[in-house]
Amino acid sequence: MVTPTYRGDREQFALLNESFLRFAPPGLIHQVIVDRADLSLFEGFRHDRMRLTTAEEVLPGRVRKIRVAGRSAWAGTRFPPVRNWIAQQLMKIAAACDSDRPYLLFADSDVVFLRPFGIDRFTDSRRVALSRVRSEFEDLPHWRQASARLLGLGHPQSFATVNYVSNLIPWRRDVARAMVARVEAHHRGGWAANIARELRFSEYTLYGVFAEEALGLDQAGHYPWDDPILNMCWNEPMGSRTEIDRLLDCTLPEHIGAMFHSKAGLDRAQLRAAVEARWSQSTA
Repeated sequence: MVTPTYRGDREQFALLNESFLRFAPPGLIHQVIVDRADLSLFEGFRHDRMRLTTAEEVLPGRVRKIRVAGRSAWAGTRFPPVRNWIAQQLMKIAAACDSDRPYLLFADSDVVFLRPFGIDRFTDSRRVALSRVRSEFEDLPHWRQASARLLGLGHPQSFATVNYVSNLIPWRRDVARAMVARVEAHHRGGWAANIARELRFSEYTLYGVFAEEALGLDQAGHYPWDDPILNMCWNEPMGSRTEIDRLLDCTLPEHIGAMFHSKAGLDRAQLRAAVEARWSQSTA
């Protein structure tokens, strides 16, 4: 399981980390990626199933954080300066390609597990799940166009409303490596540099379009997956314990956890109290 995070999400990451130890299957290892400057803030979370690495180690080439127009950005020898959001997506792709394990599960740091789960939620024993739901929202056409351009697929006509983006996403290492090889076969300058030039980009969309449209799901070793695996809490009121409890009450038996959007005006102390109460109930 791979989680890029940063100091601003430290409190919610603490819940993810604790819930991983409580509920994740024993064979799962958690790779956590943070800025080198933030490393000391996350050292206390280390355990024997965590690999704590830095963005500077994971991103391709020699990289450093810089300030551009008053904002932080990443610059490297293999890609032009990029915003933190794009850099985080580069980290995920690089982590997948460099992994010593054949399958990965990306988990955002604002996810918290609420009950035990097994790897069988993400595989049918032969293939790996590919998060794929039908939806329409503003950024989706831009992400698909960028993906088609990077993969040399021309204008994306089919699957126009398919969304591959979520907060708990399984990938295959071999497909990720084939994906970046495809980008490099159609463009000069390396995969990271070409992605970094995109102003509106989604790594999950790139992977999904590659797996489904360039390879085909059978060849990619994937199957379409719309498992409601998380209770997704985006813009609902979360400023009080009562509001958070009300959202947690919406967690279904098939949900293994919840996602509380970290930028939604969340009271993190109340979130911890509410989650710890649910953990106590689940082990009672």
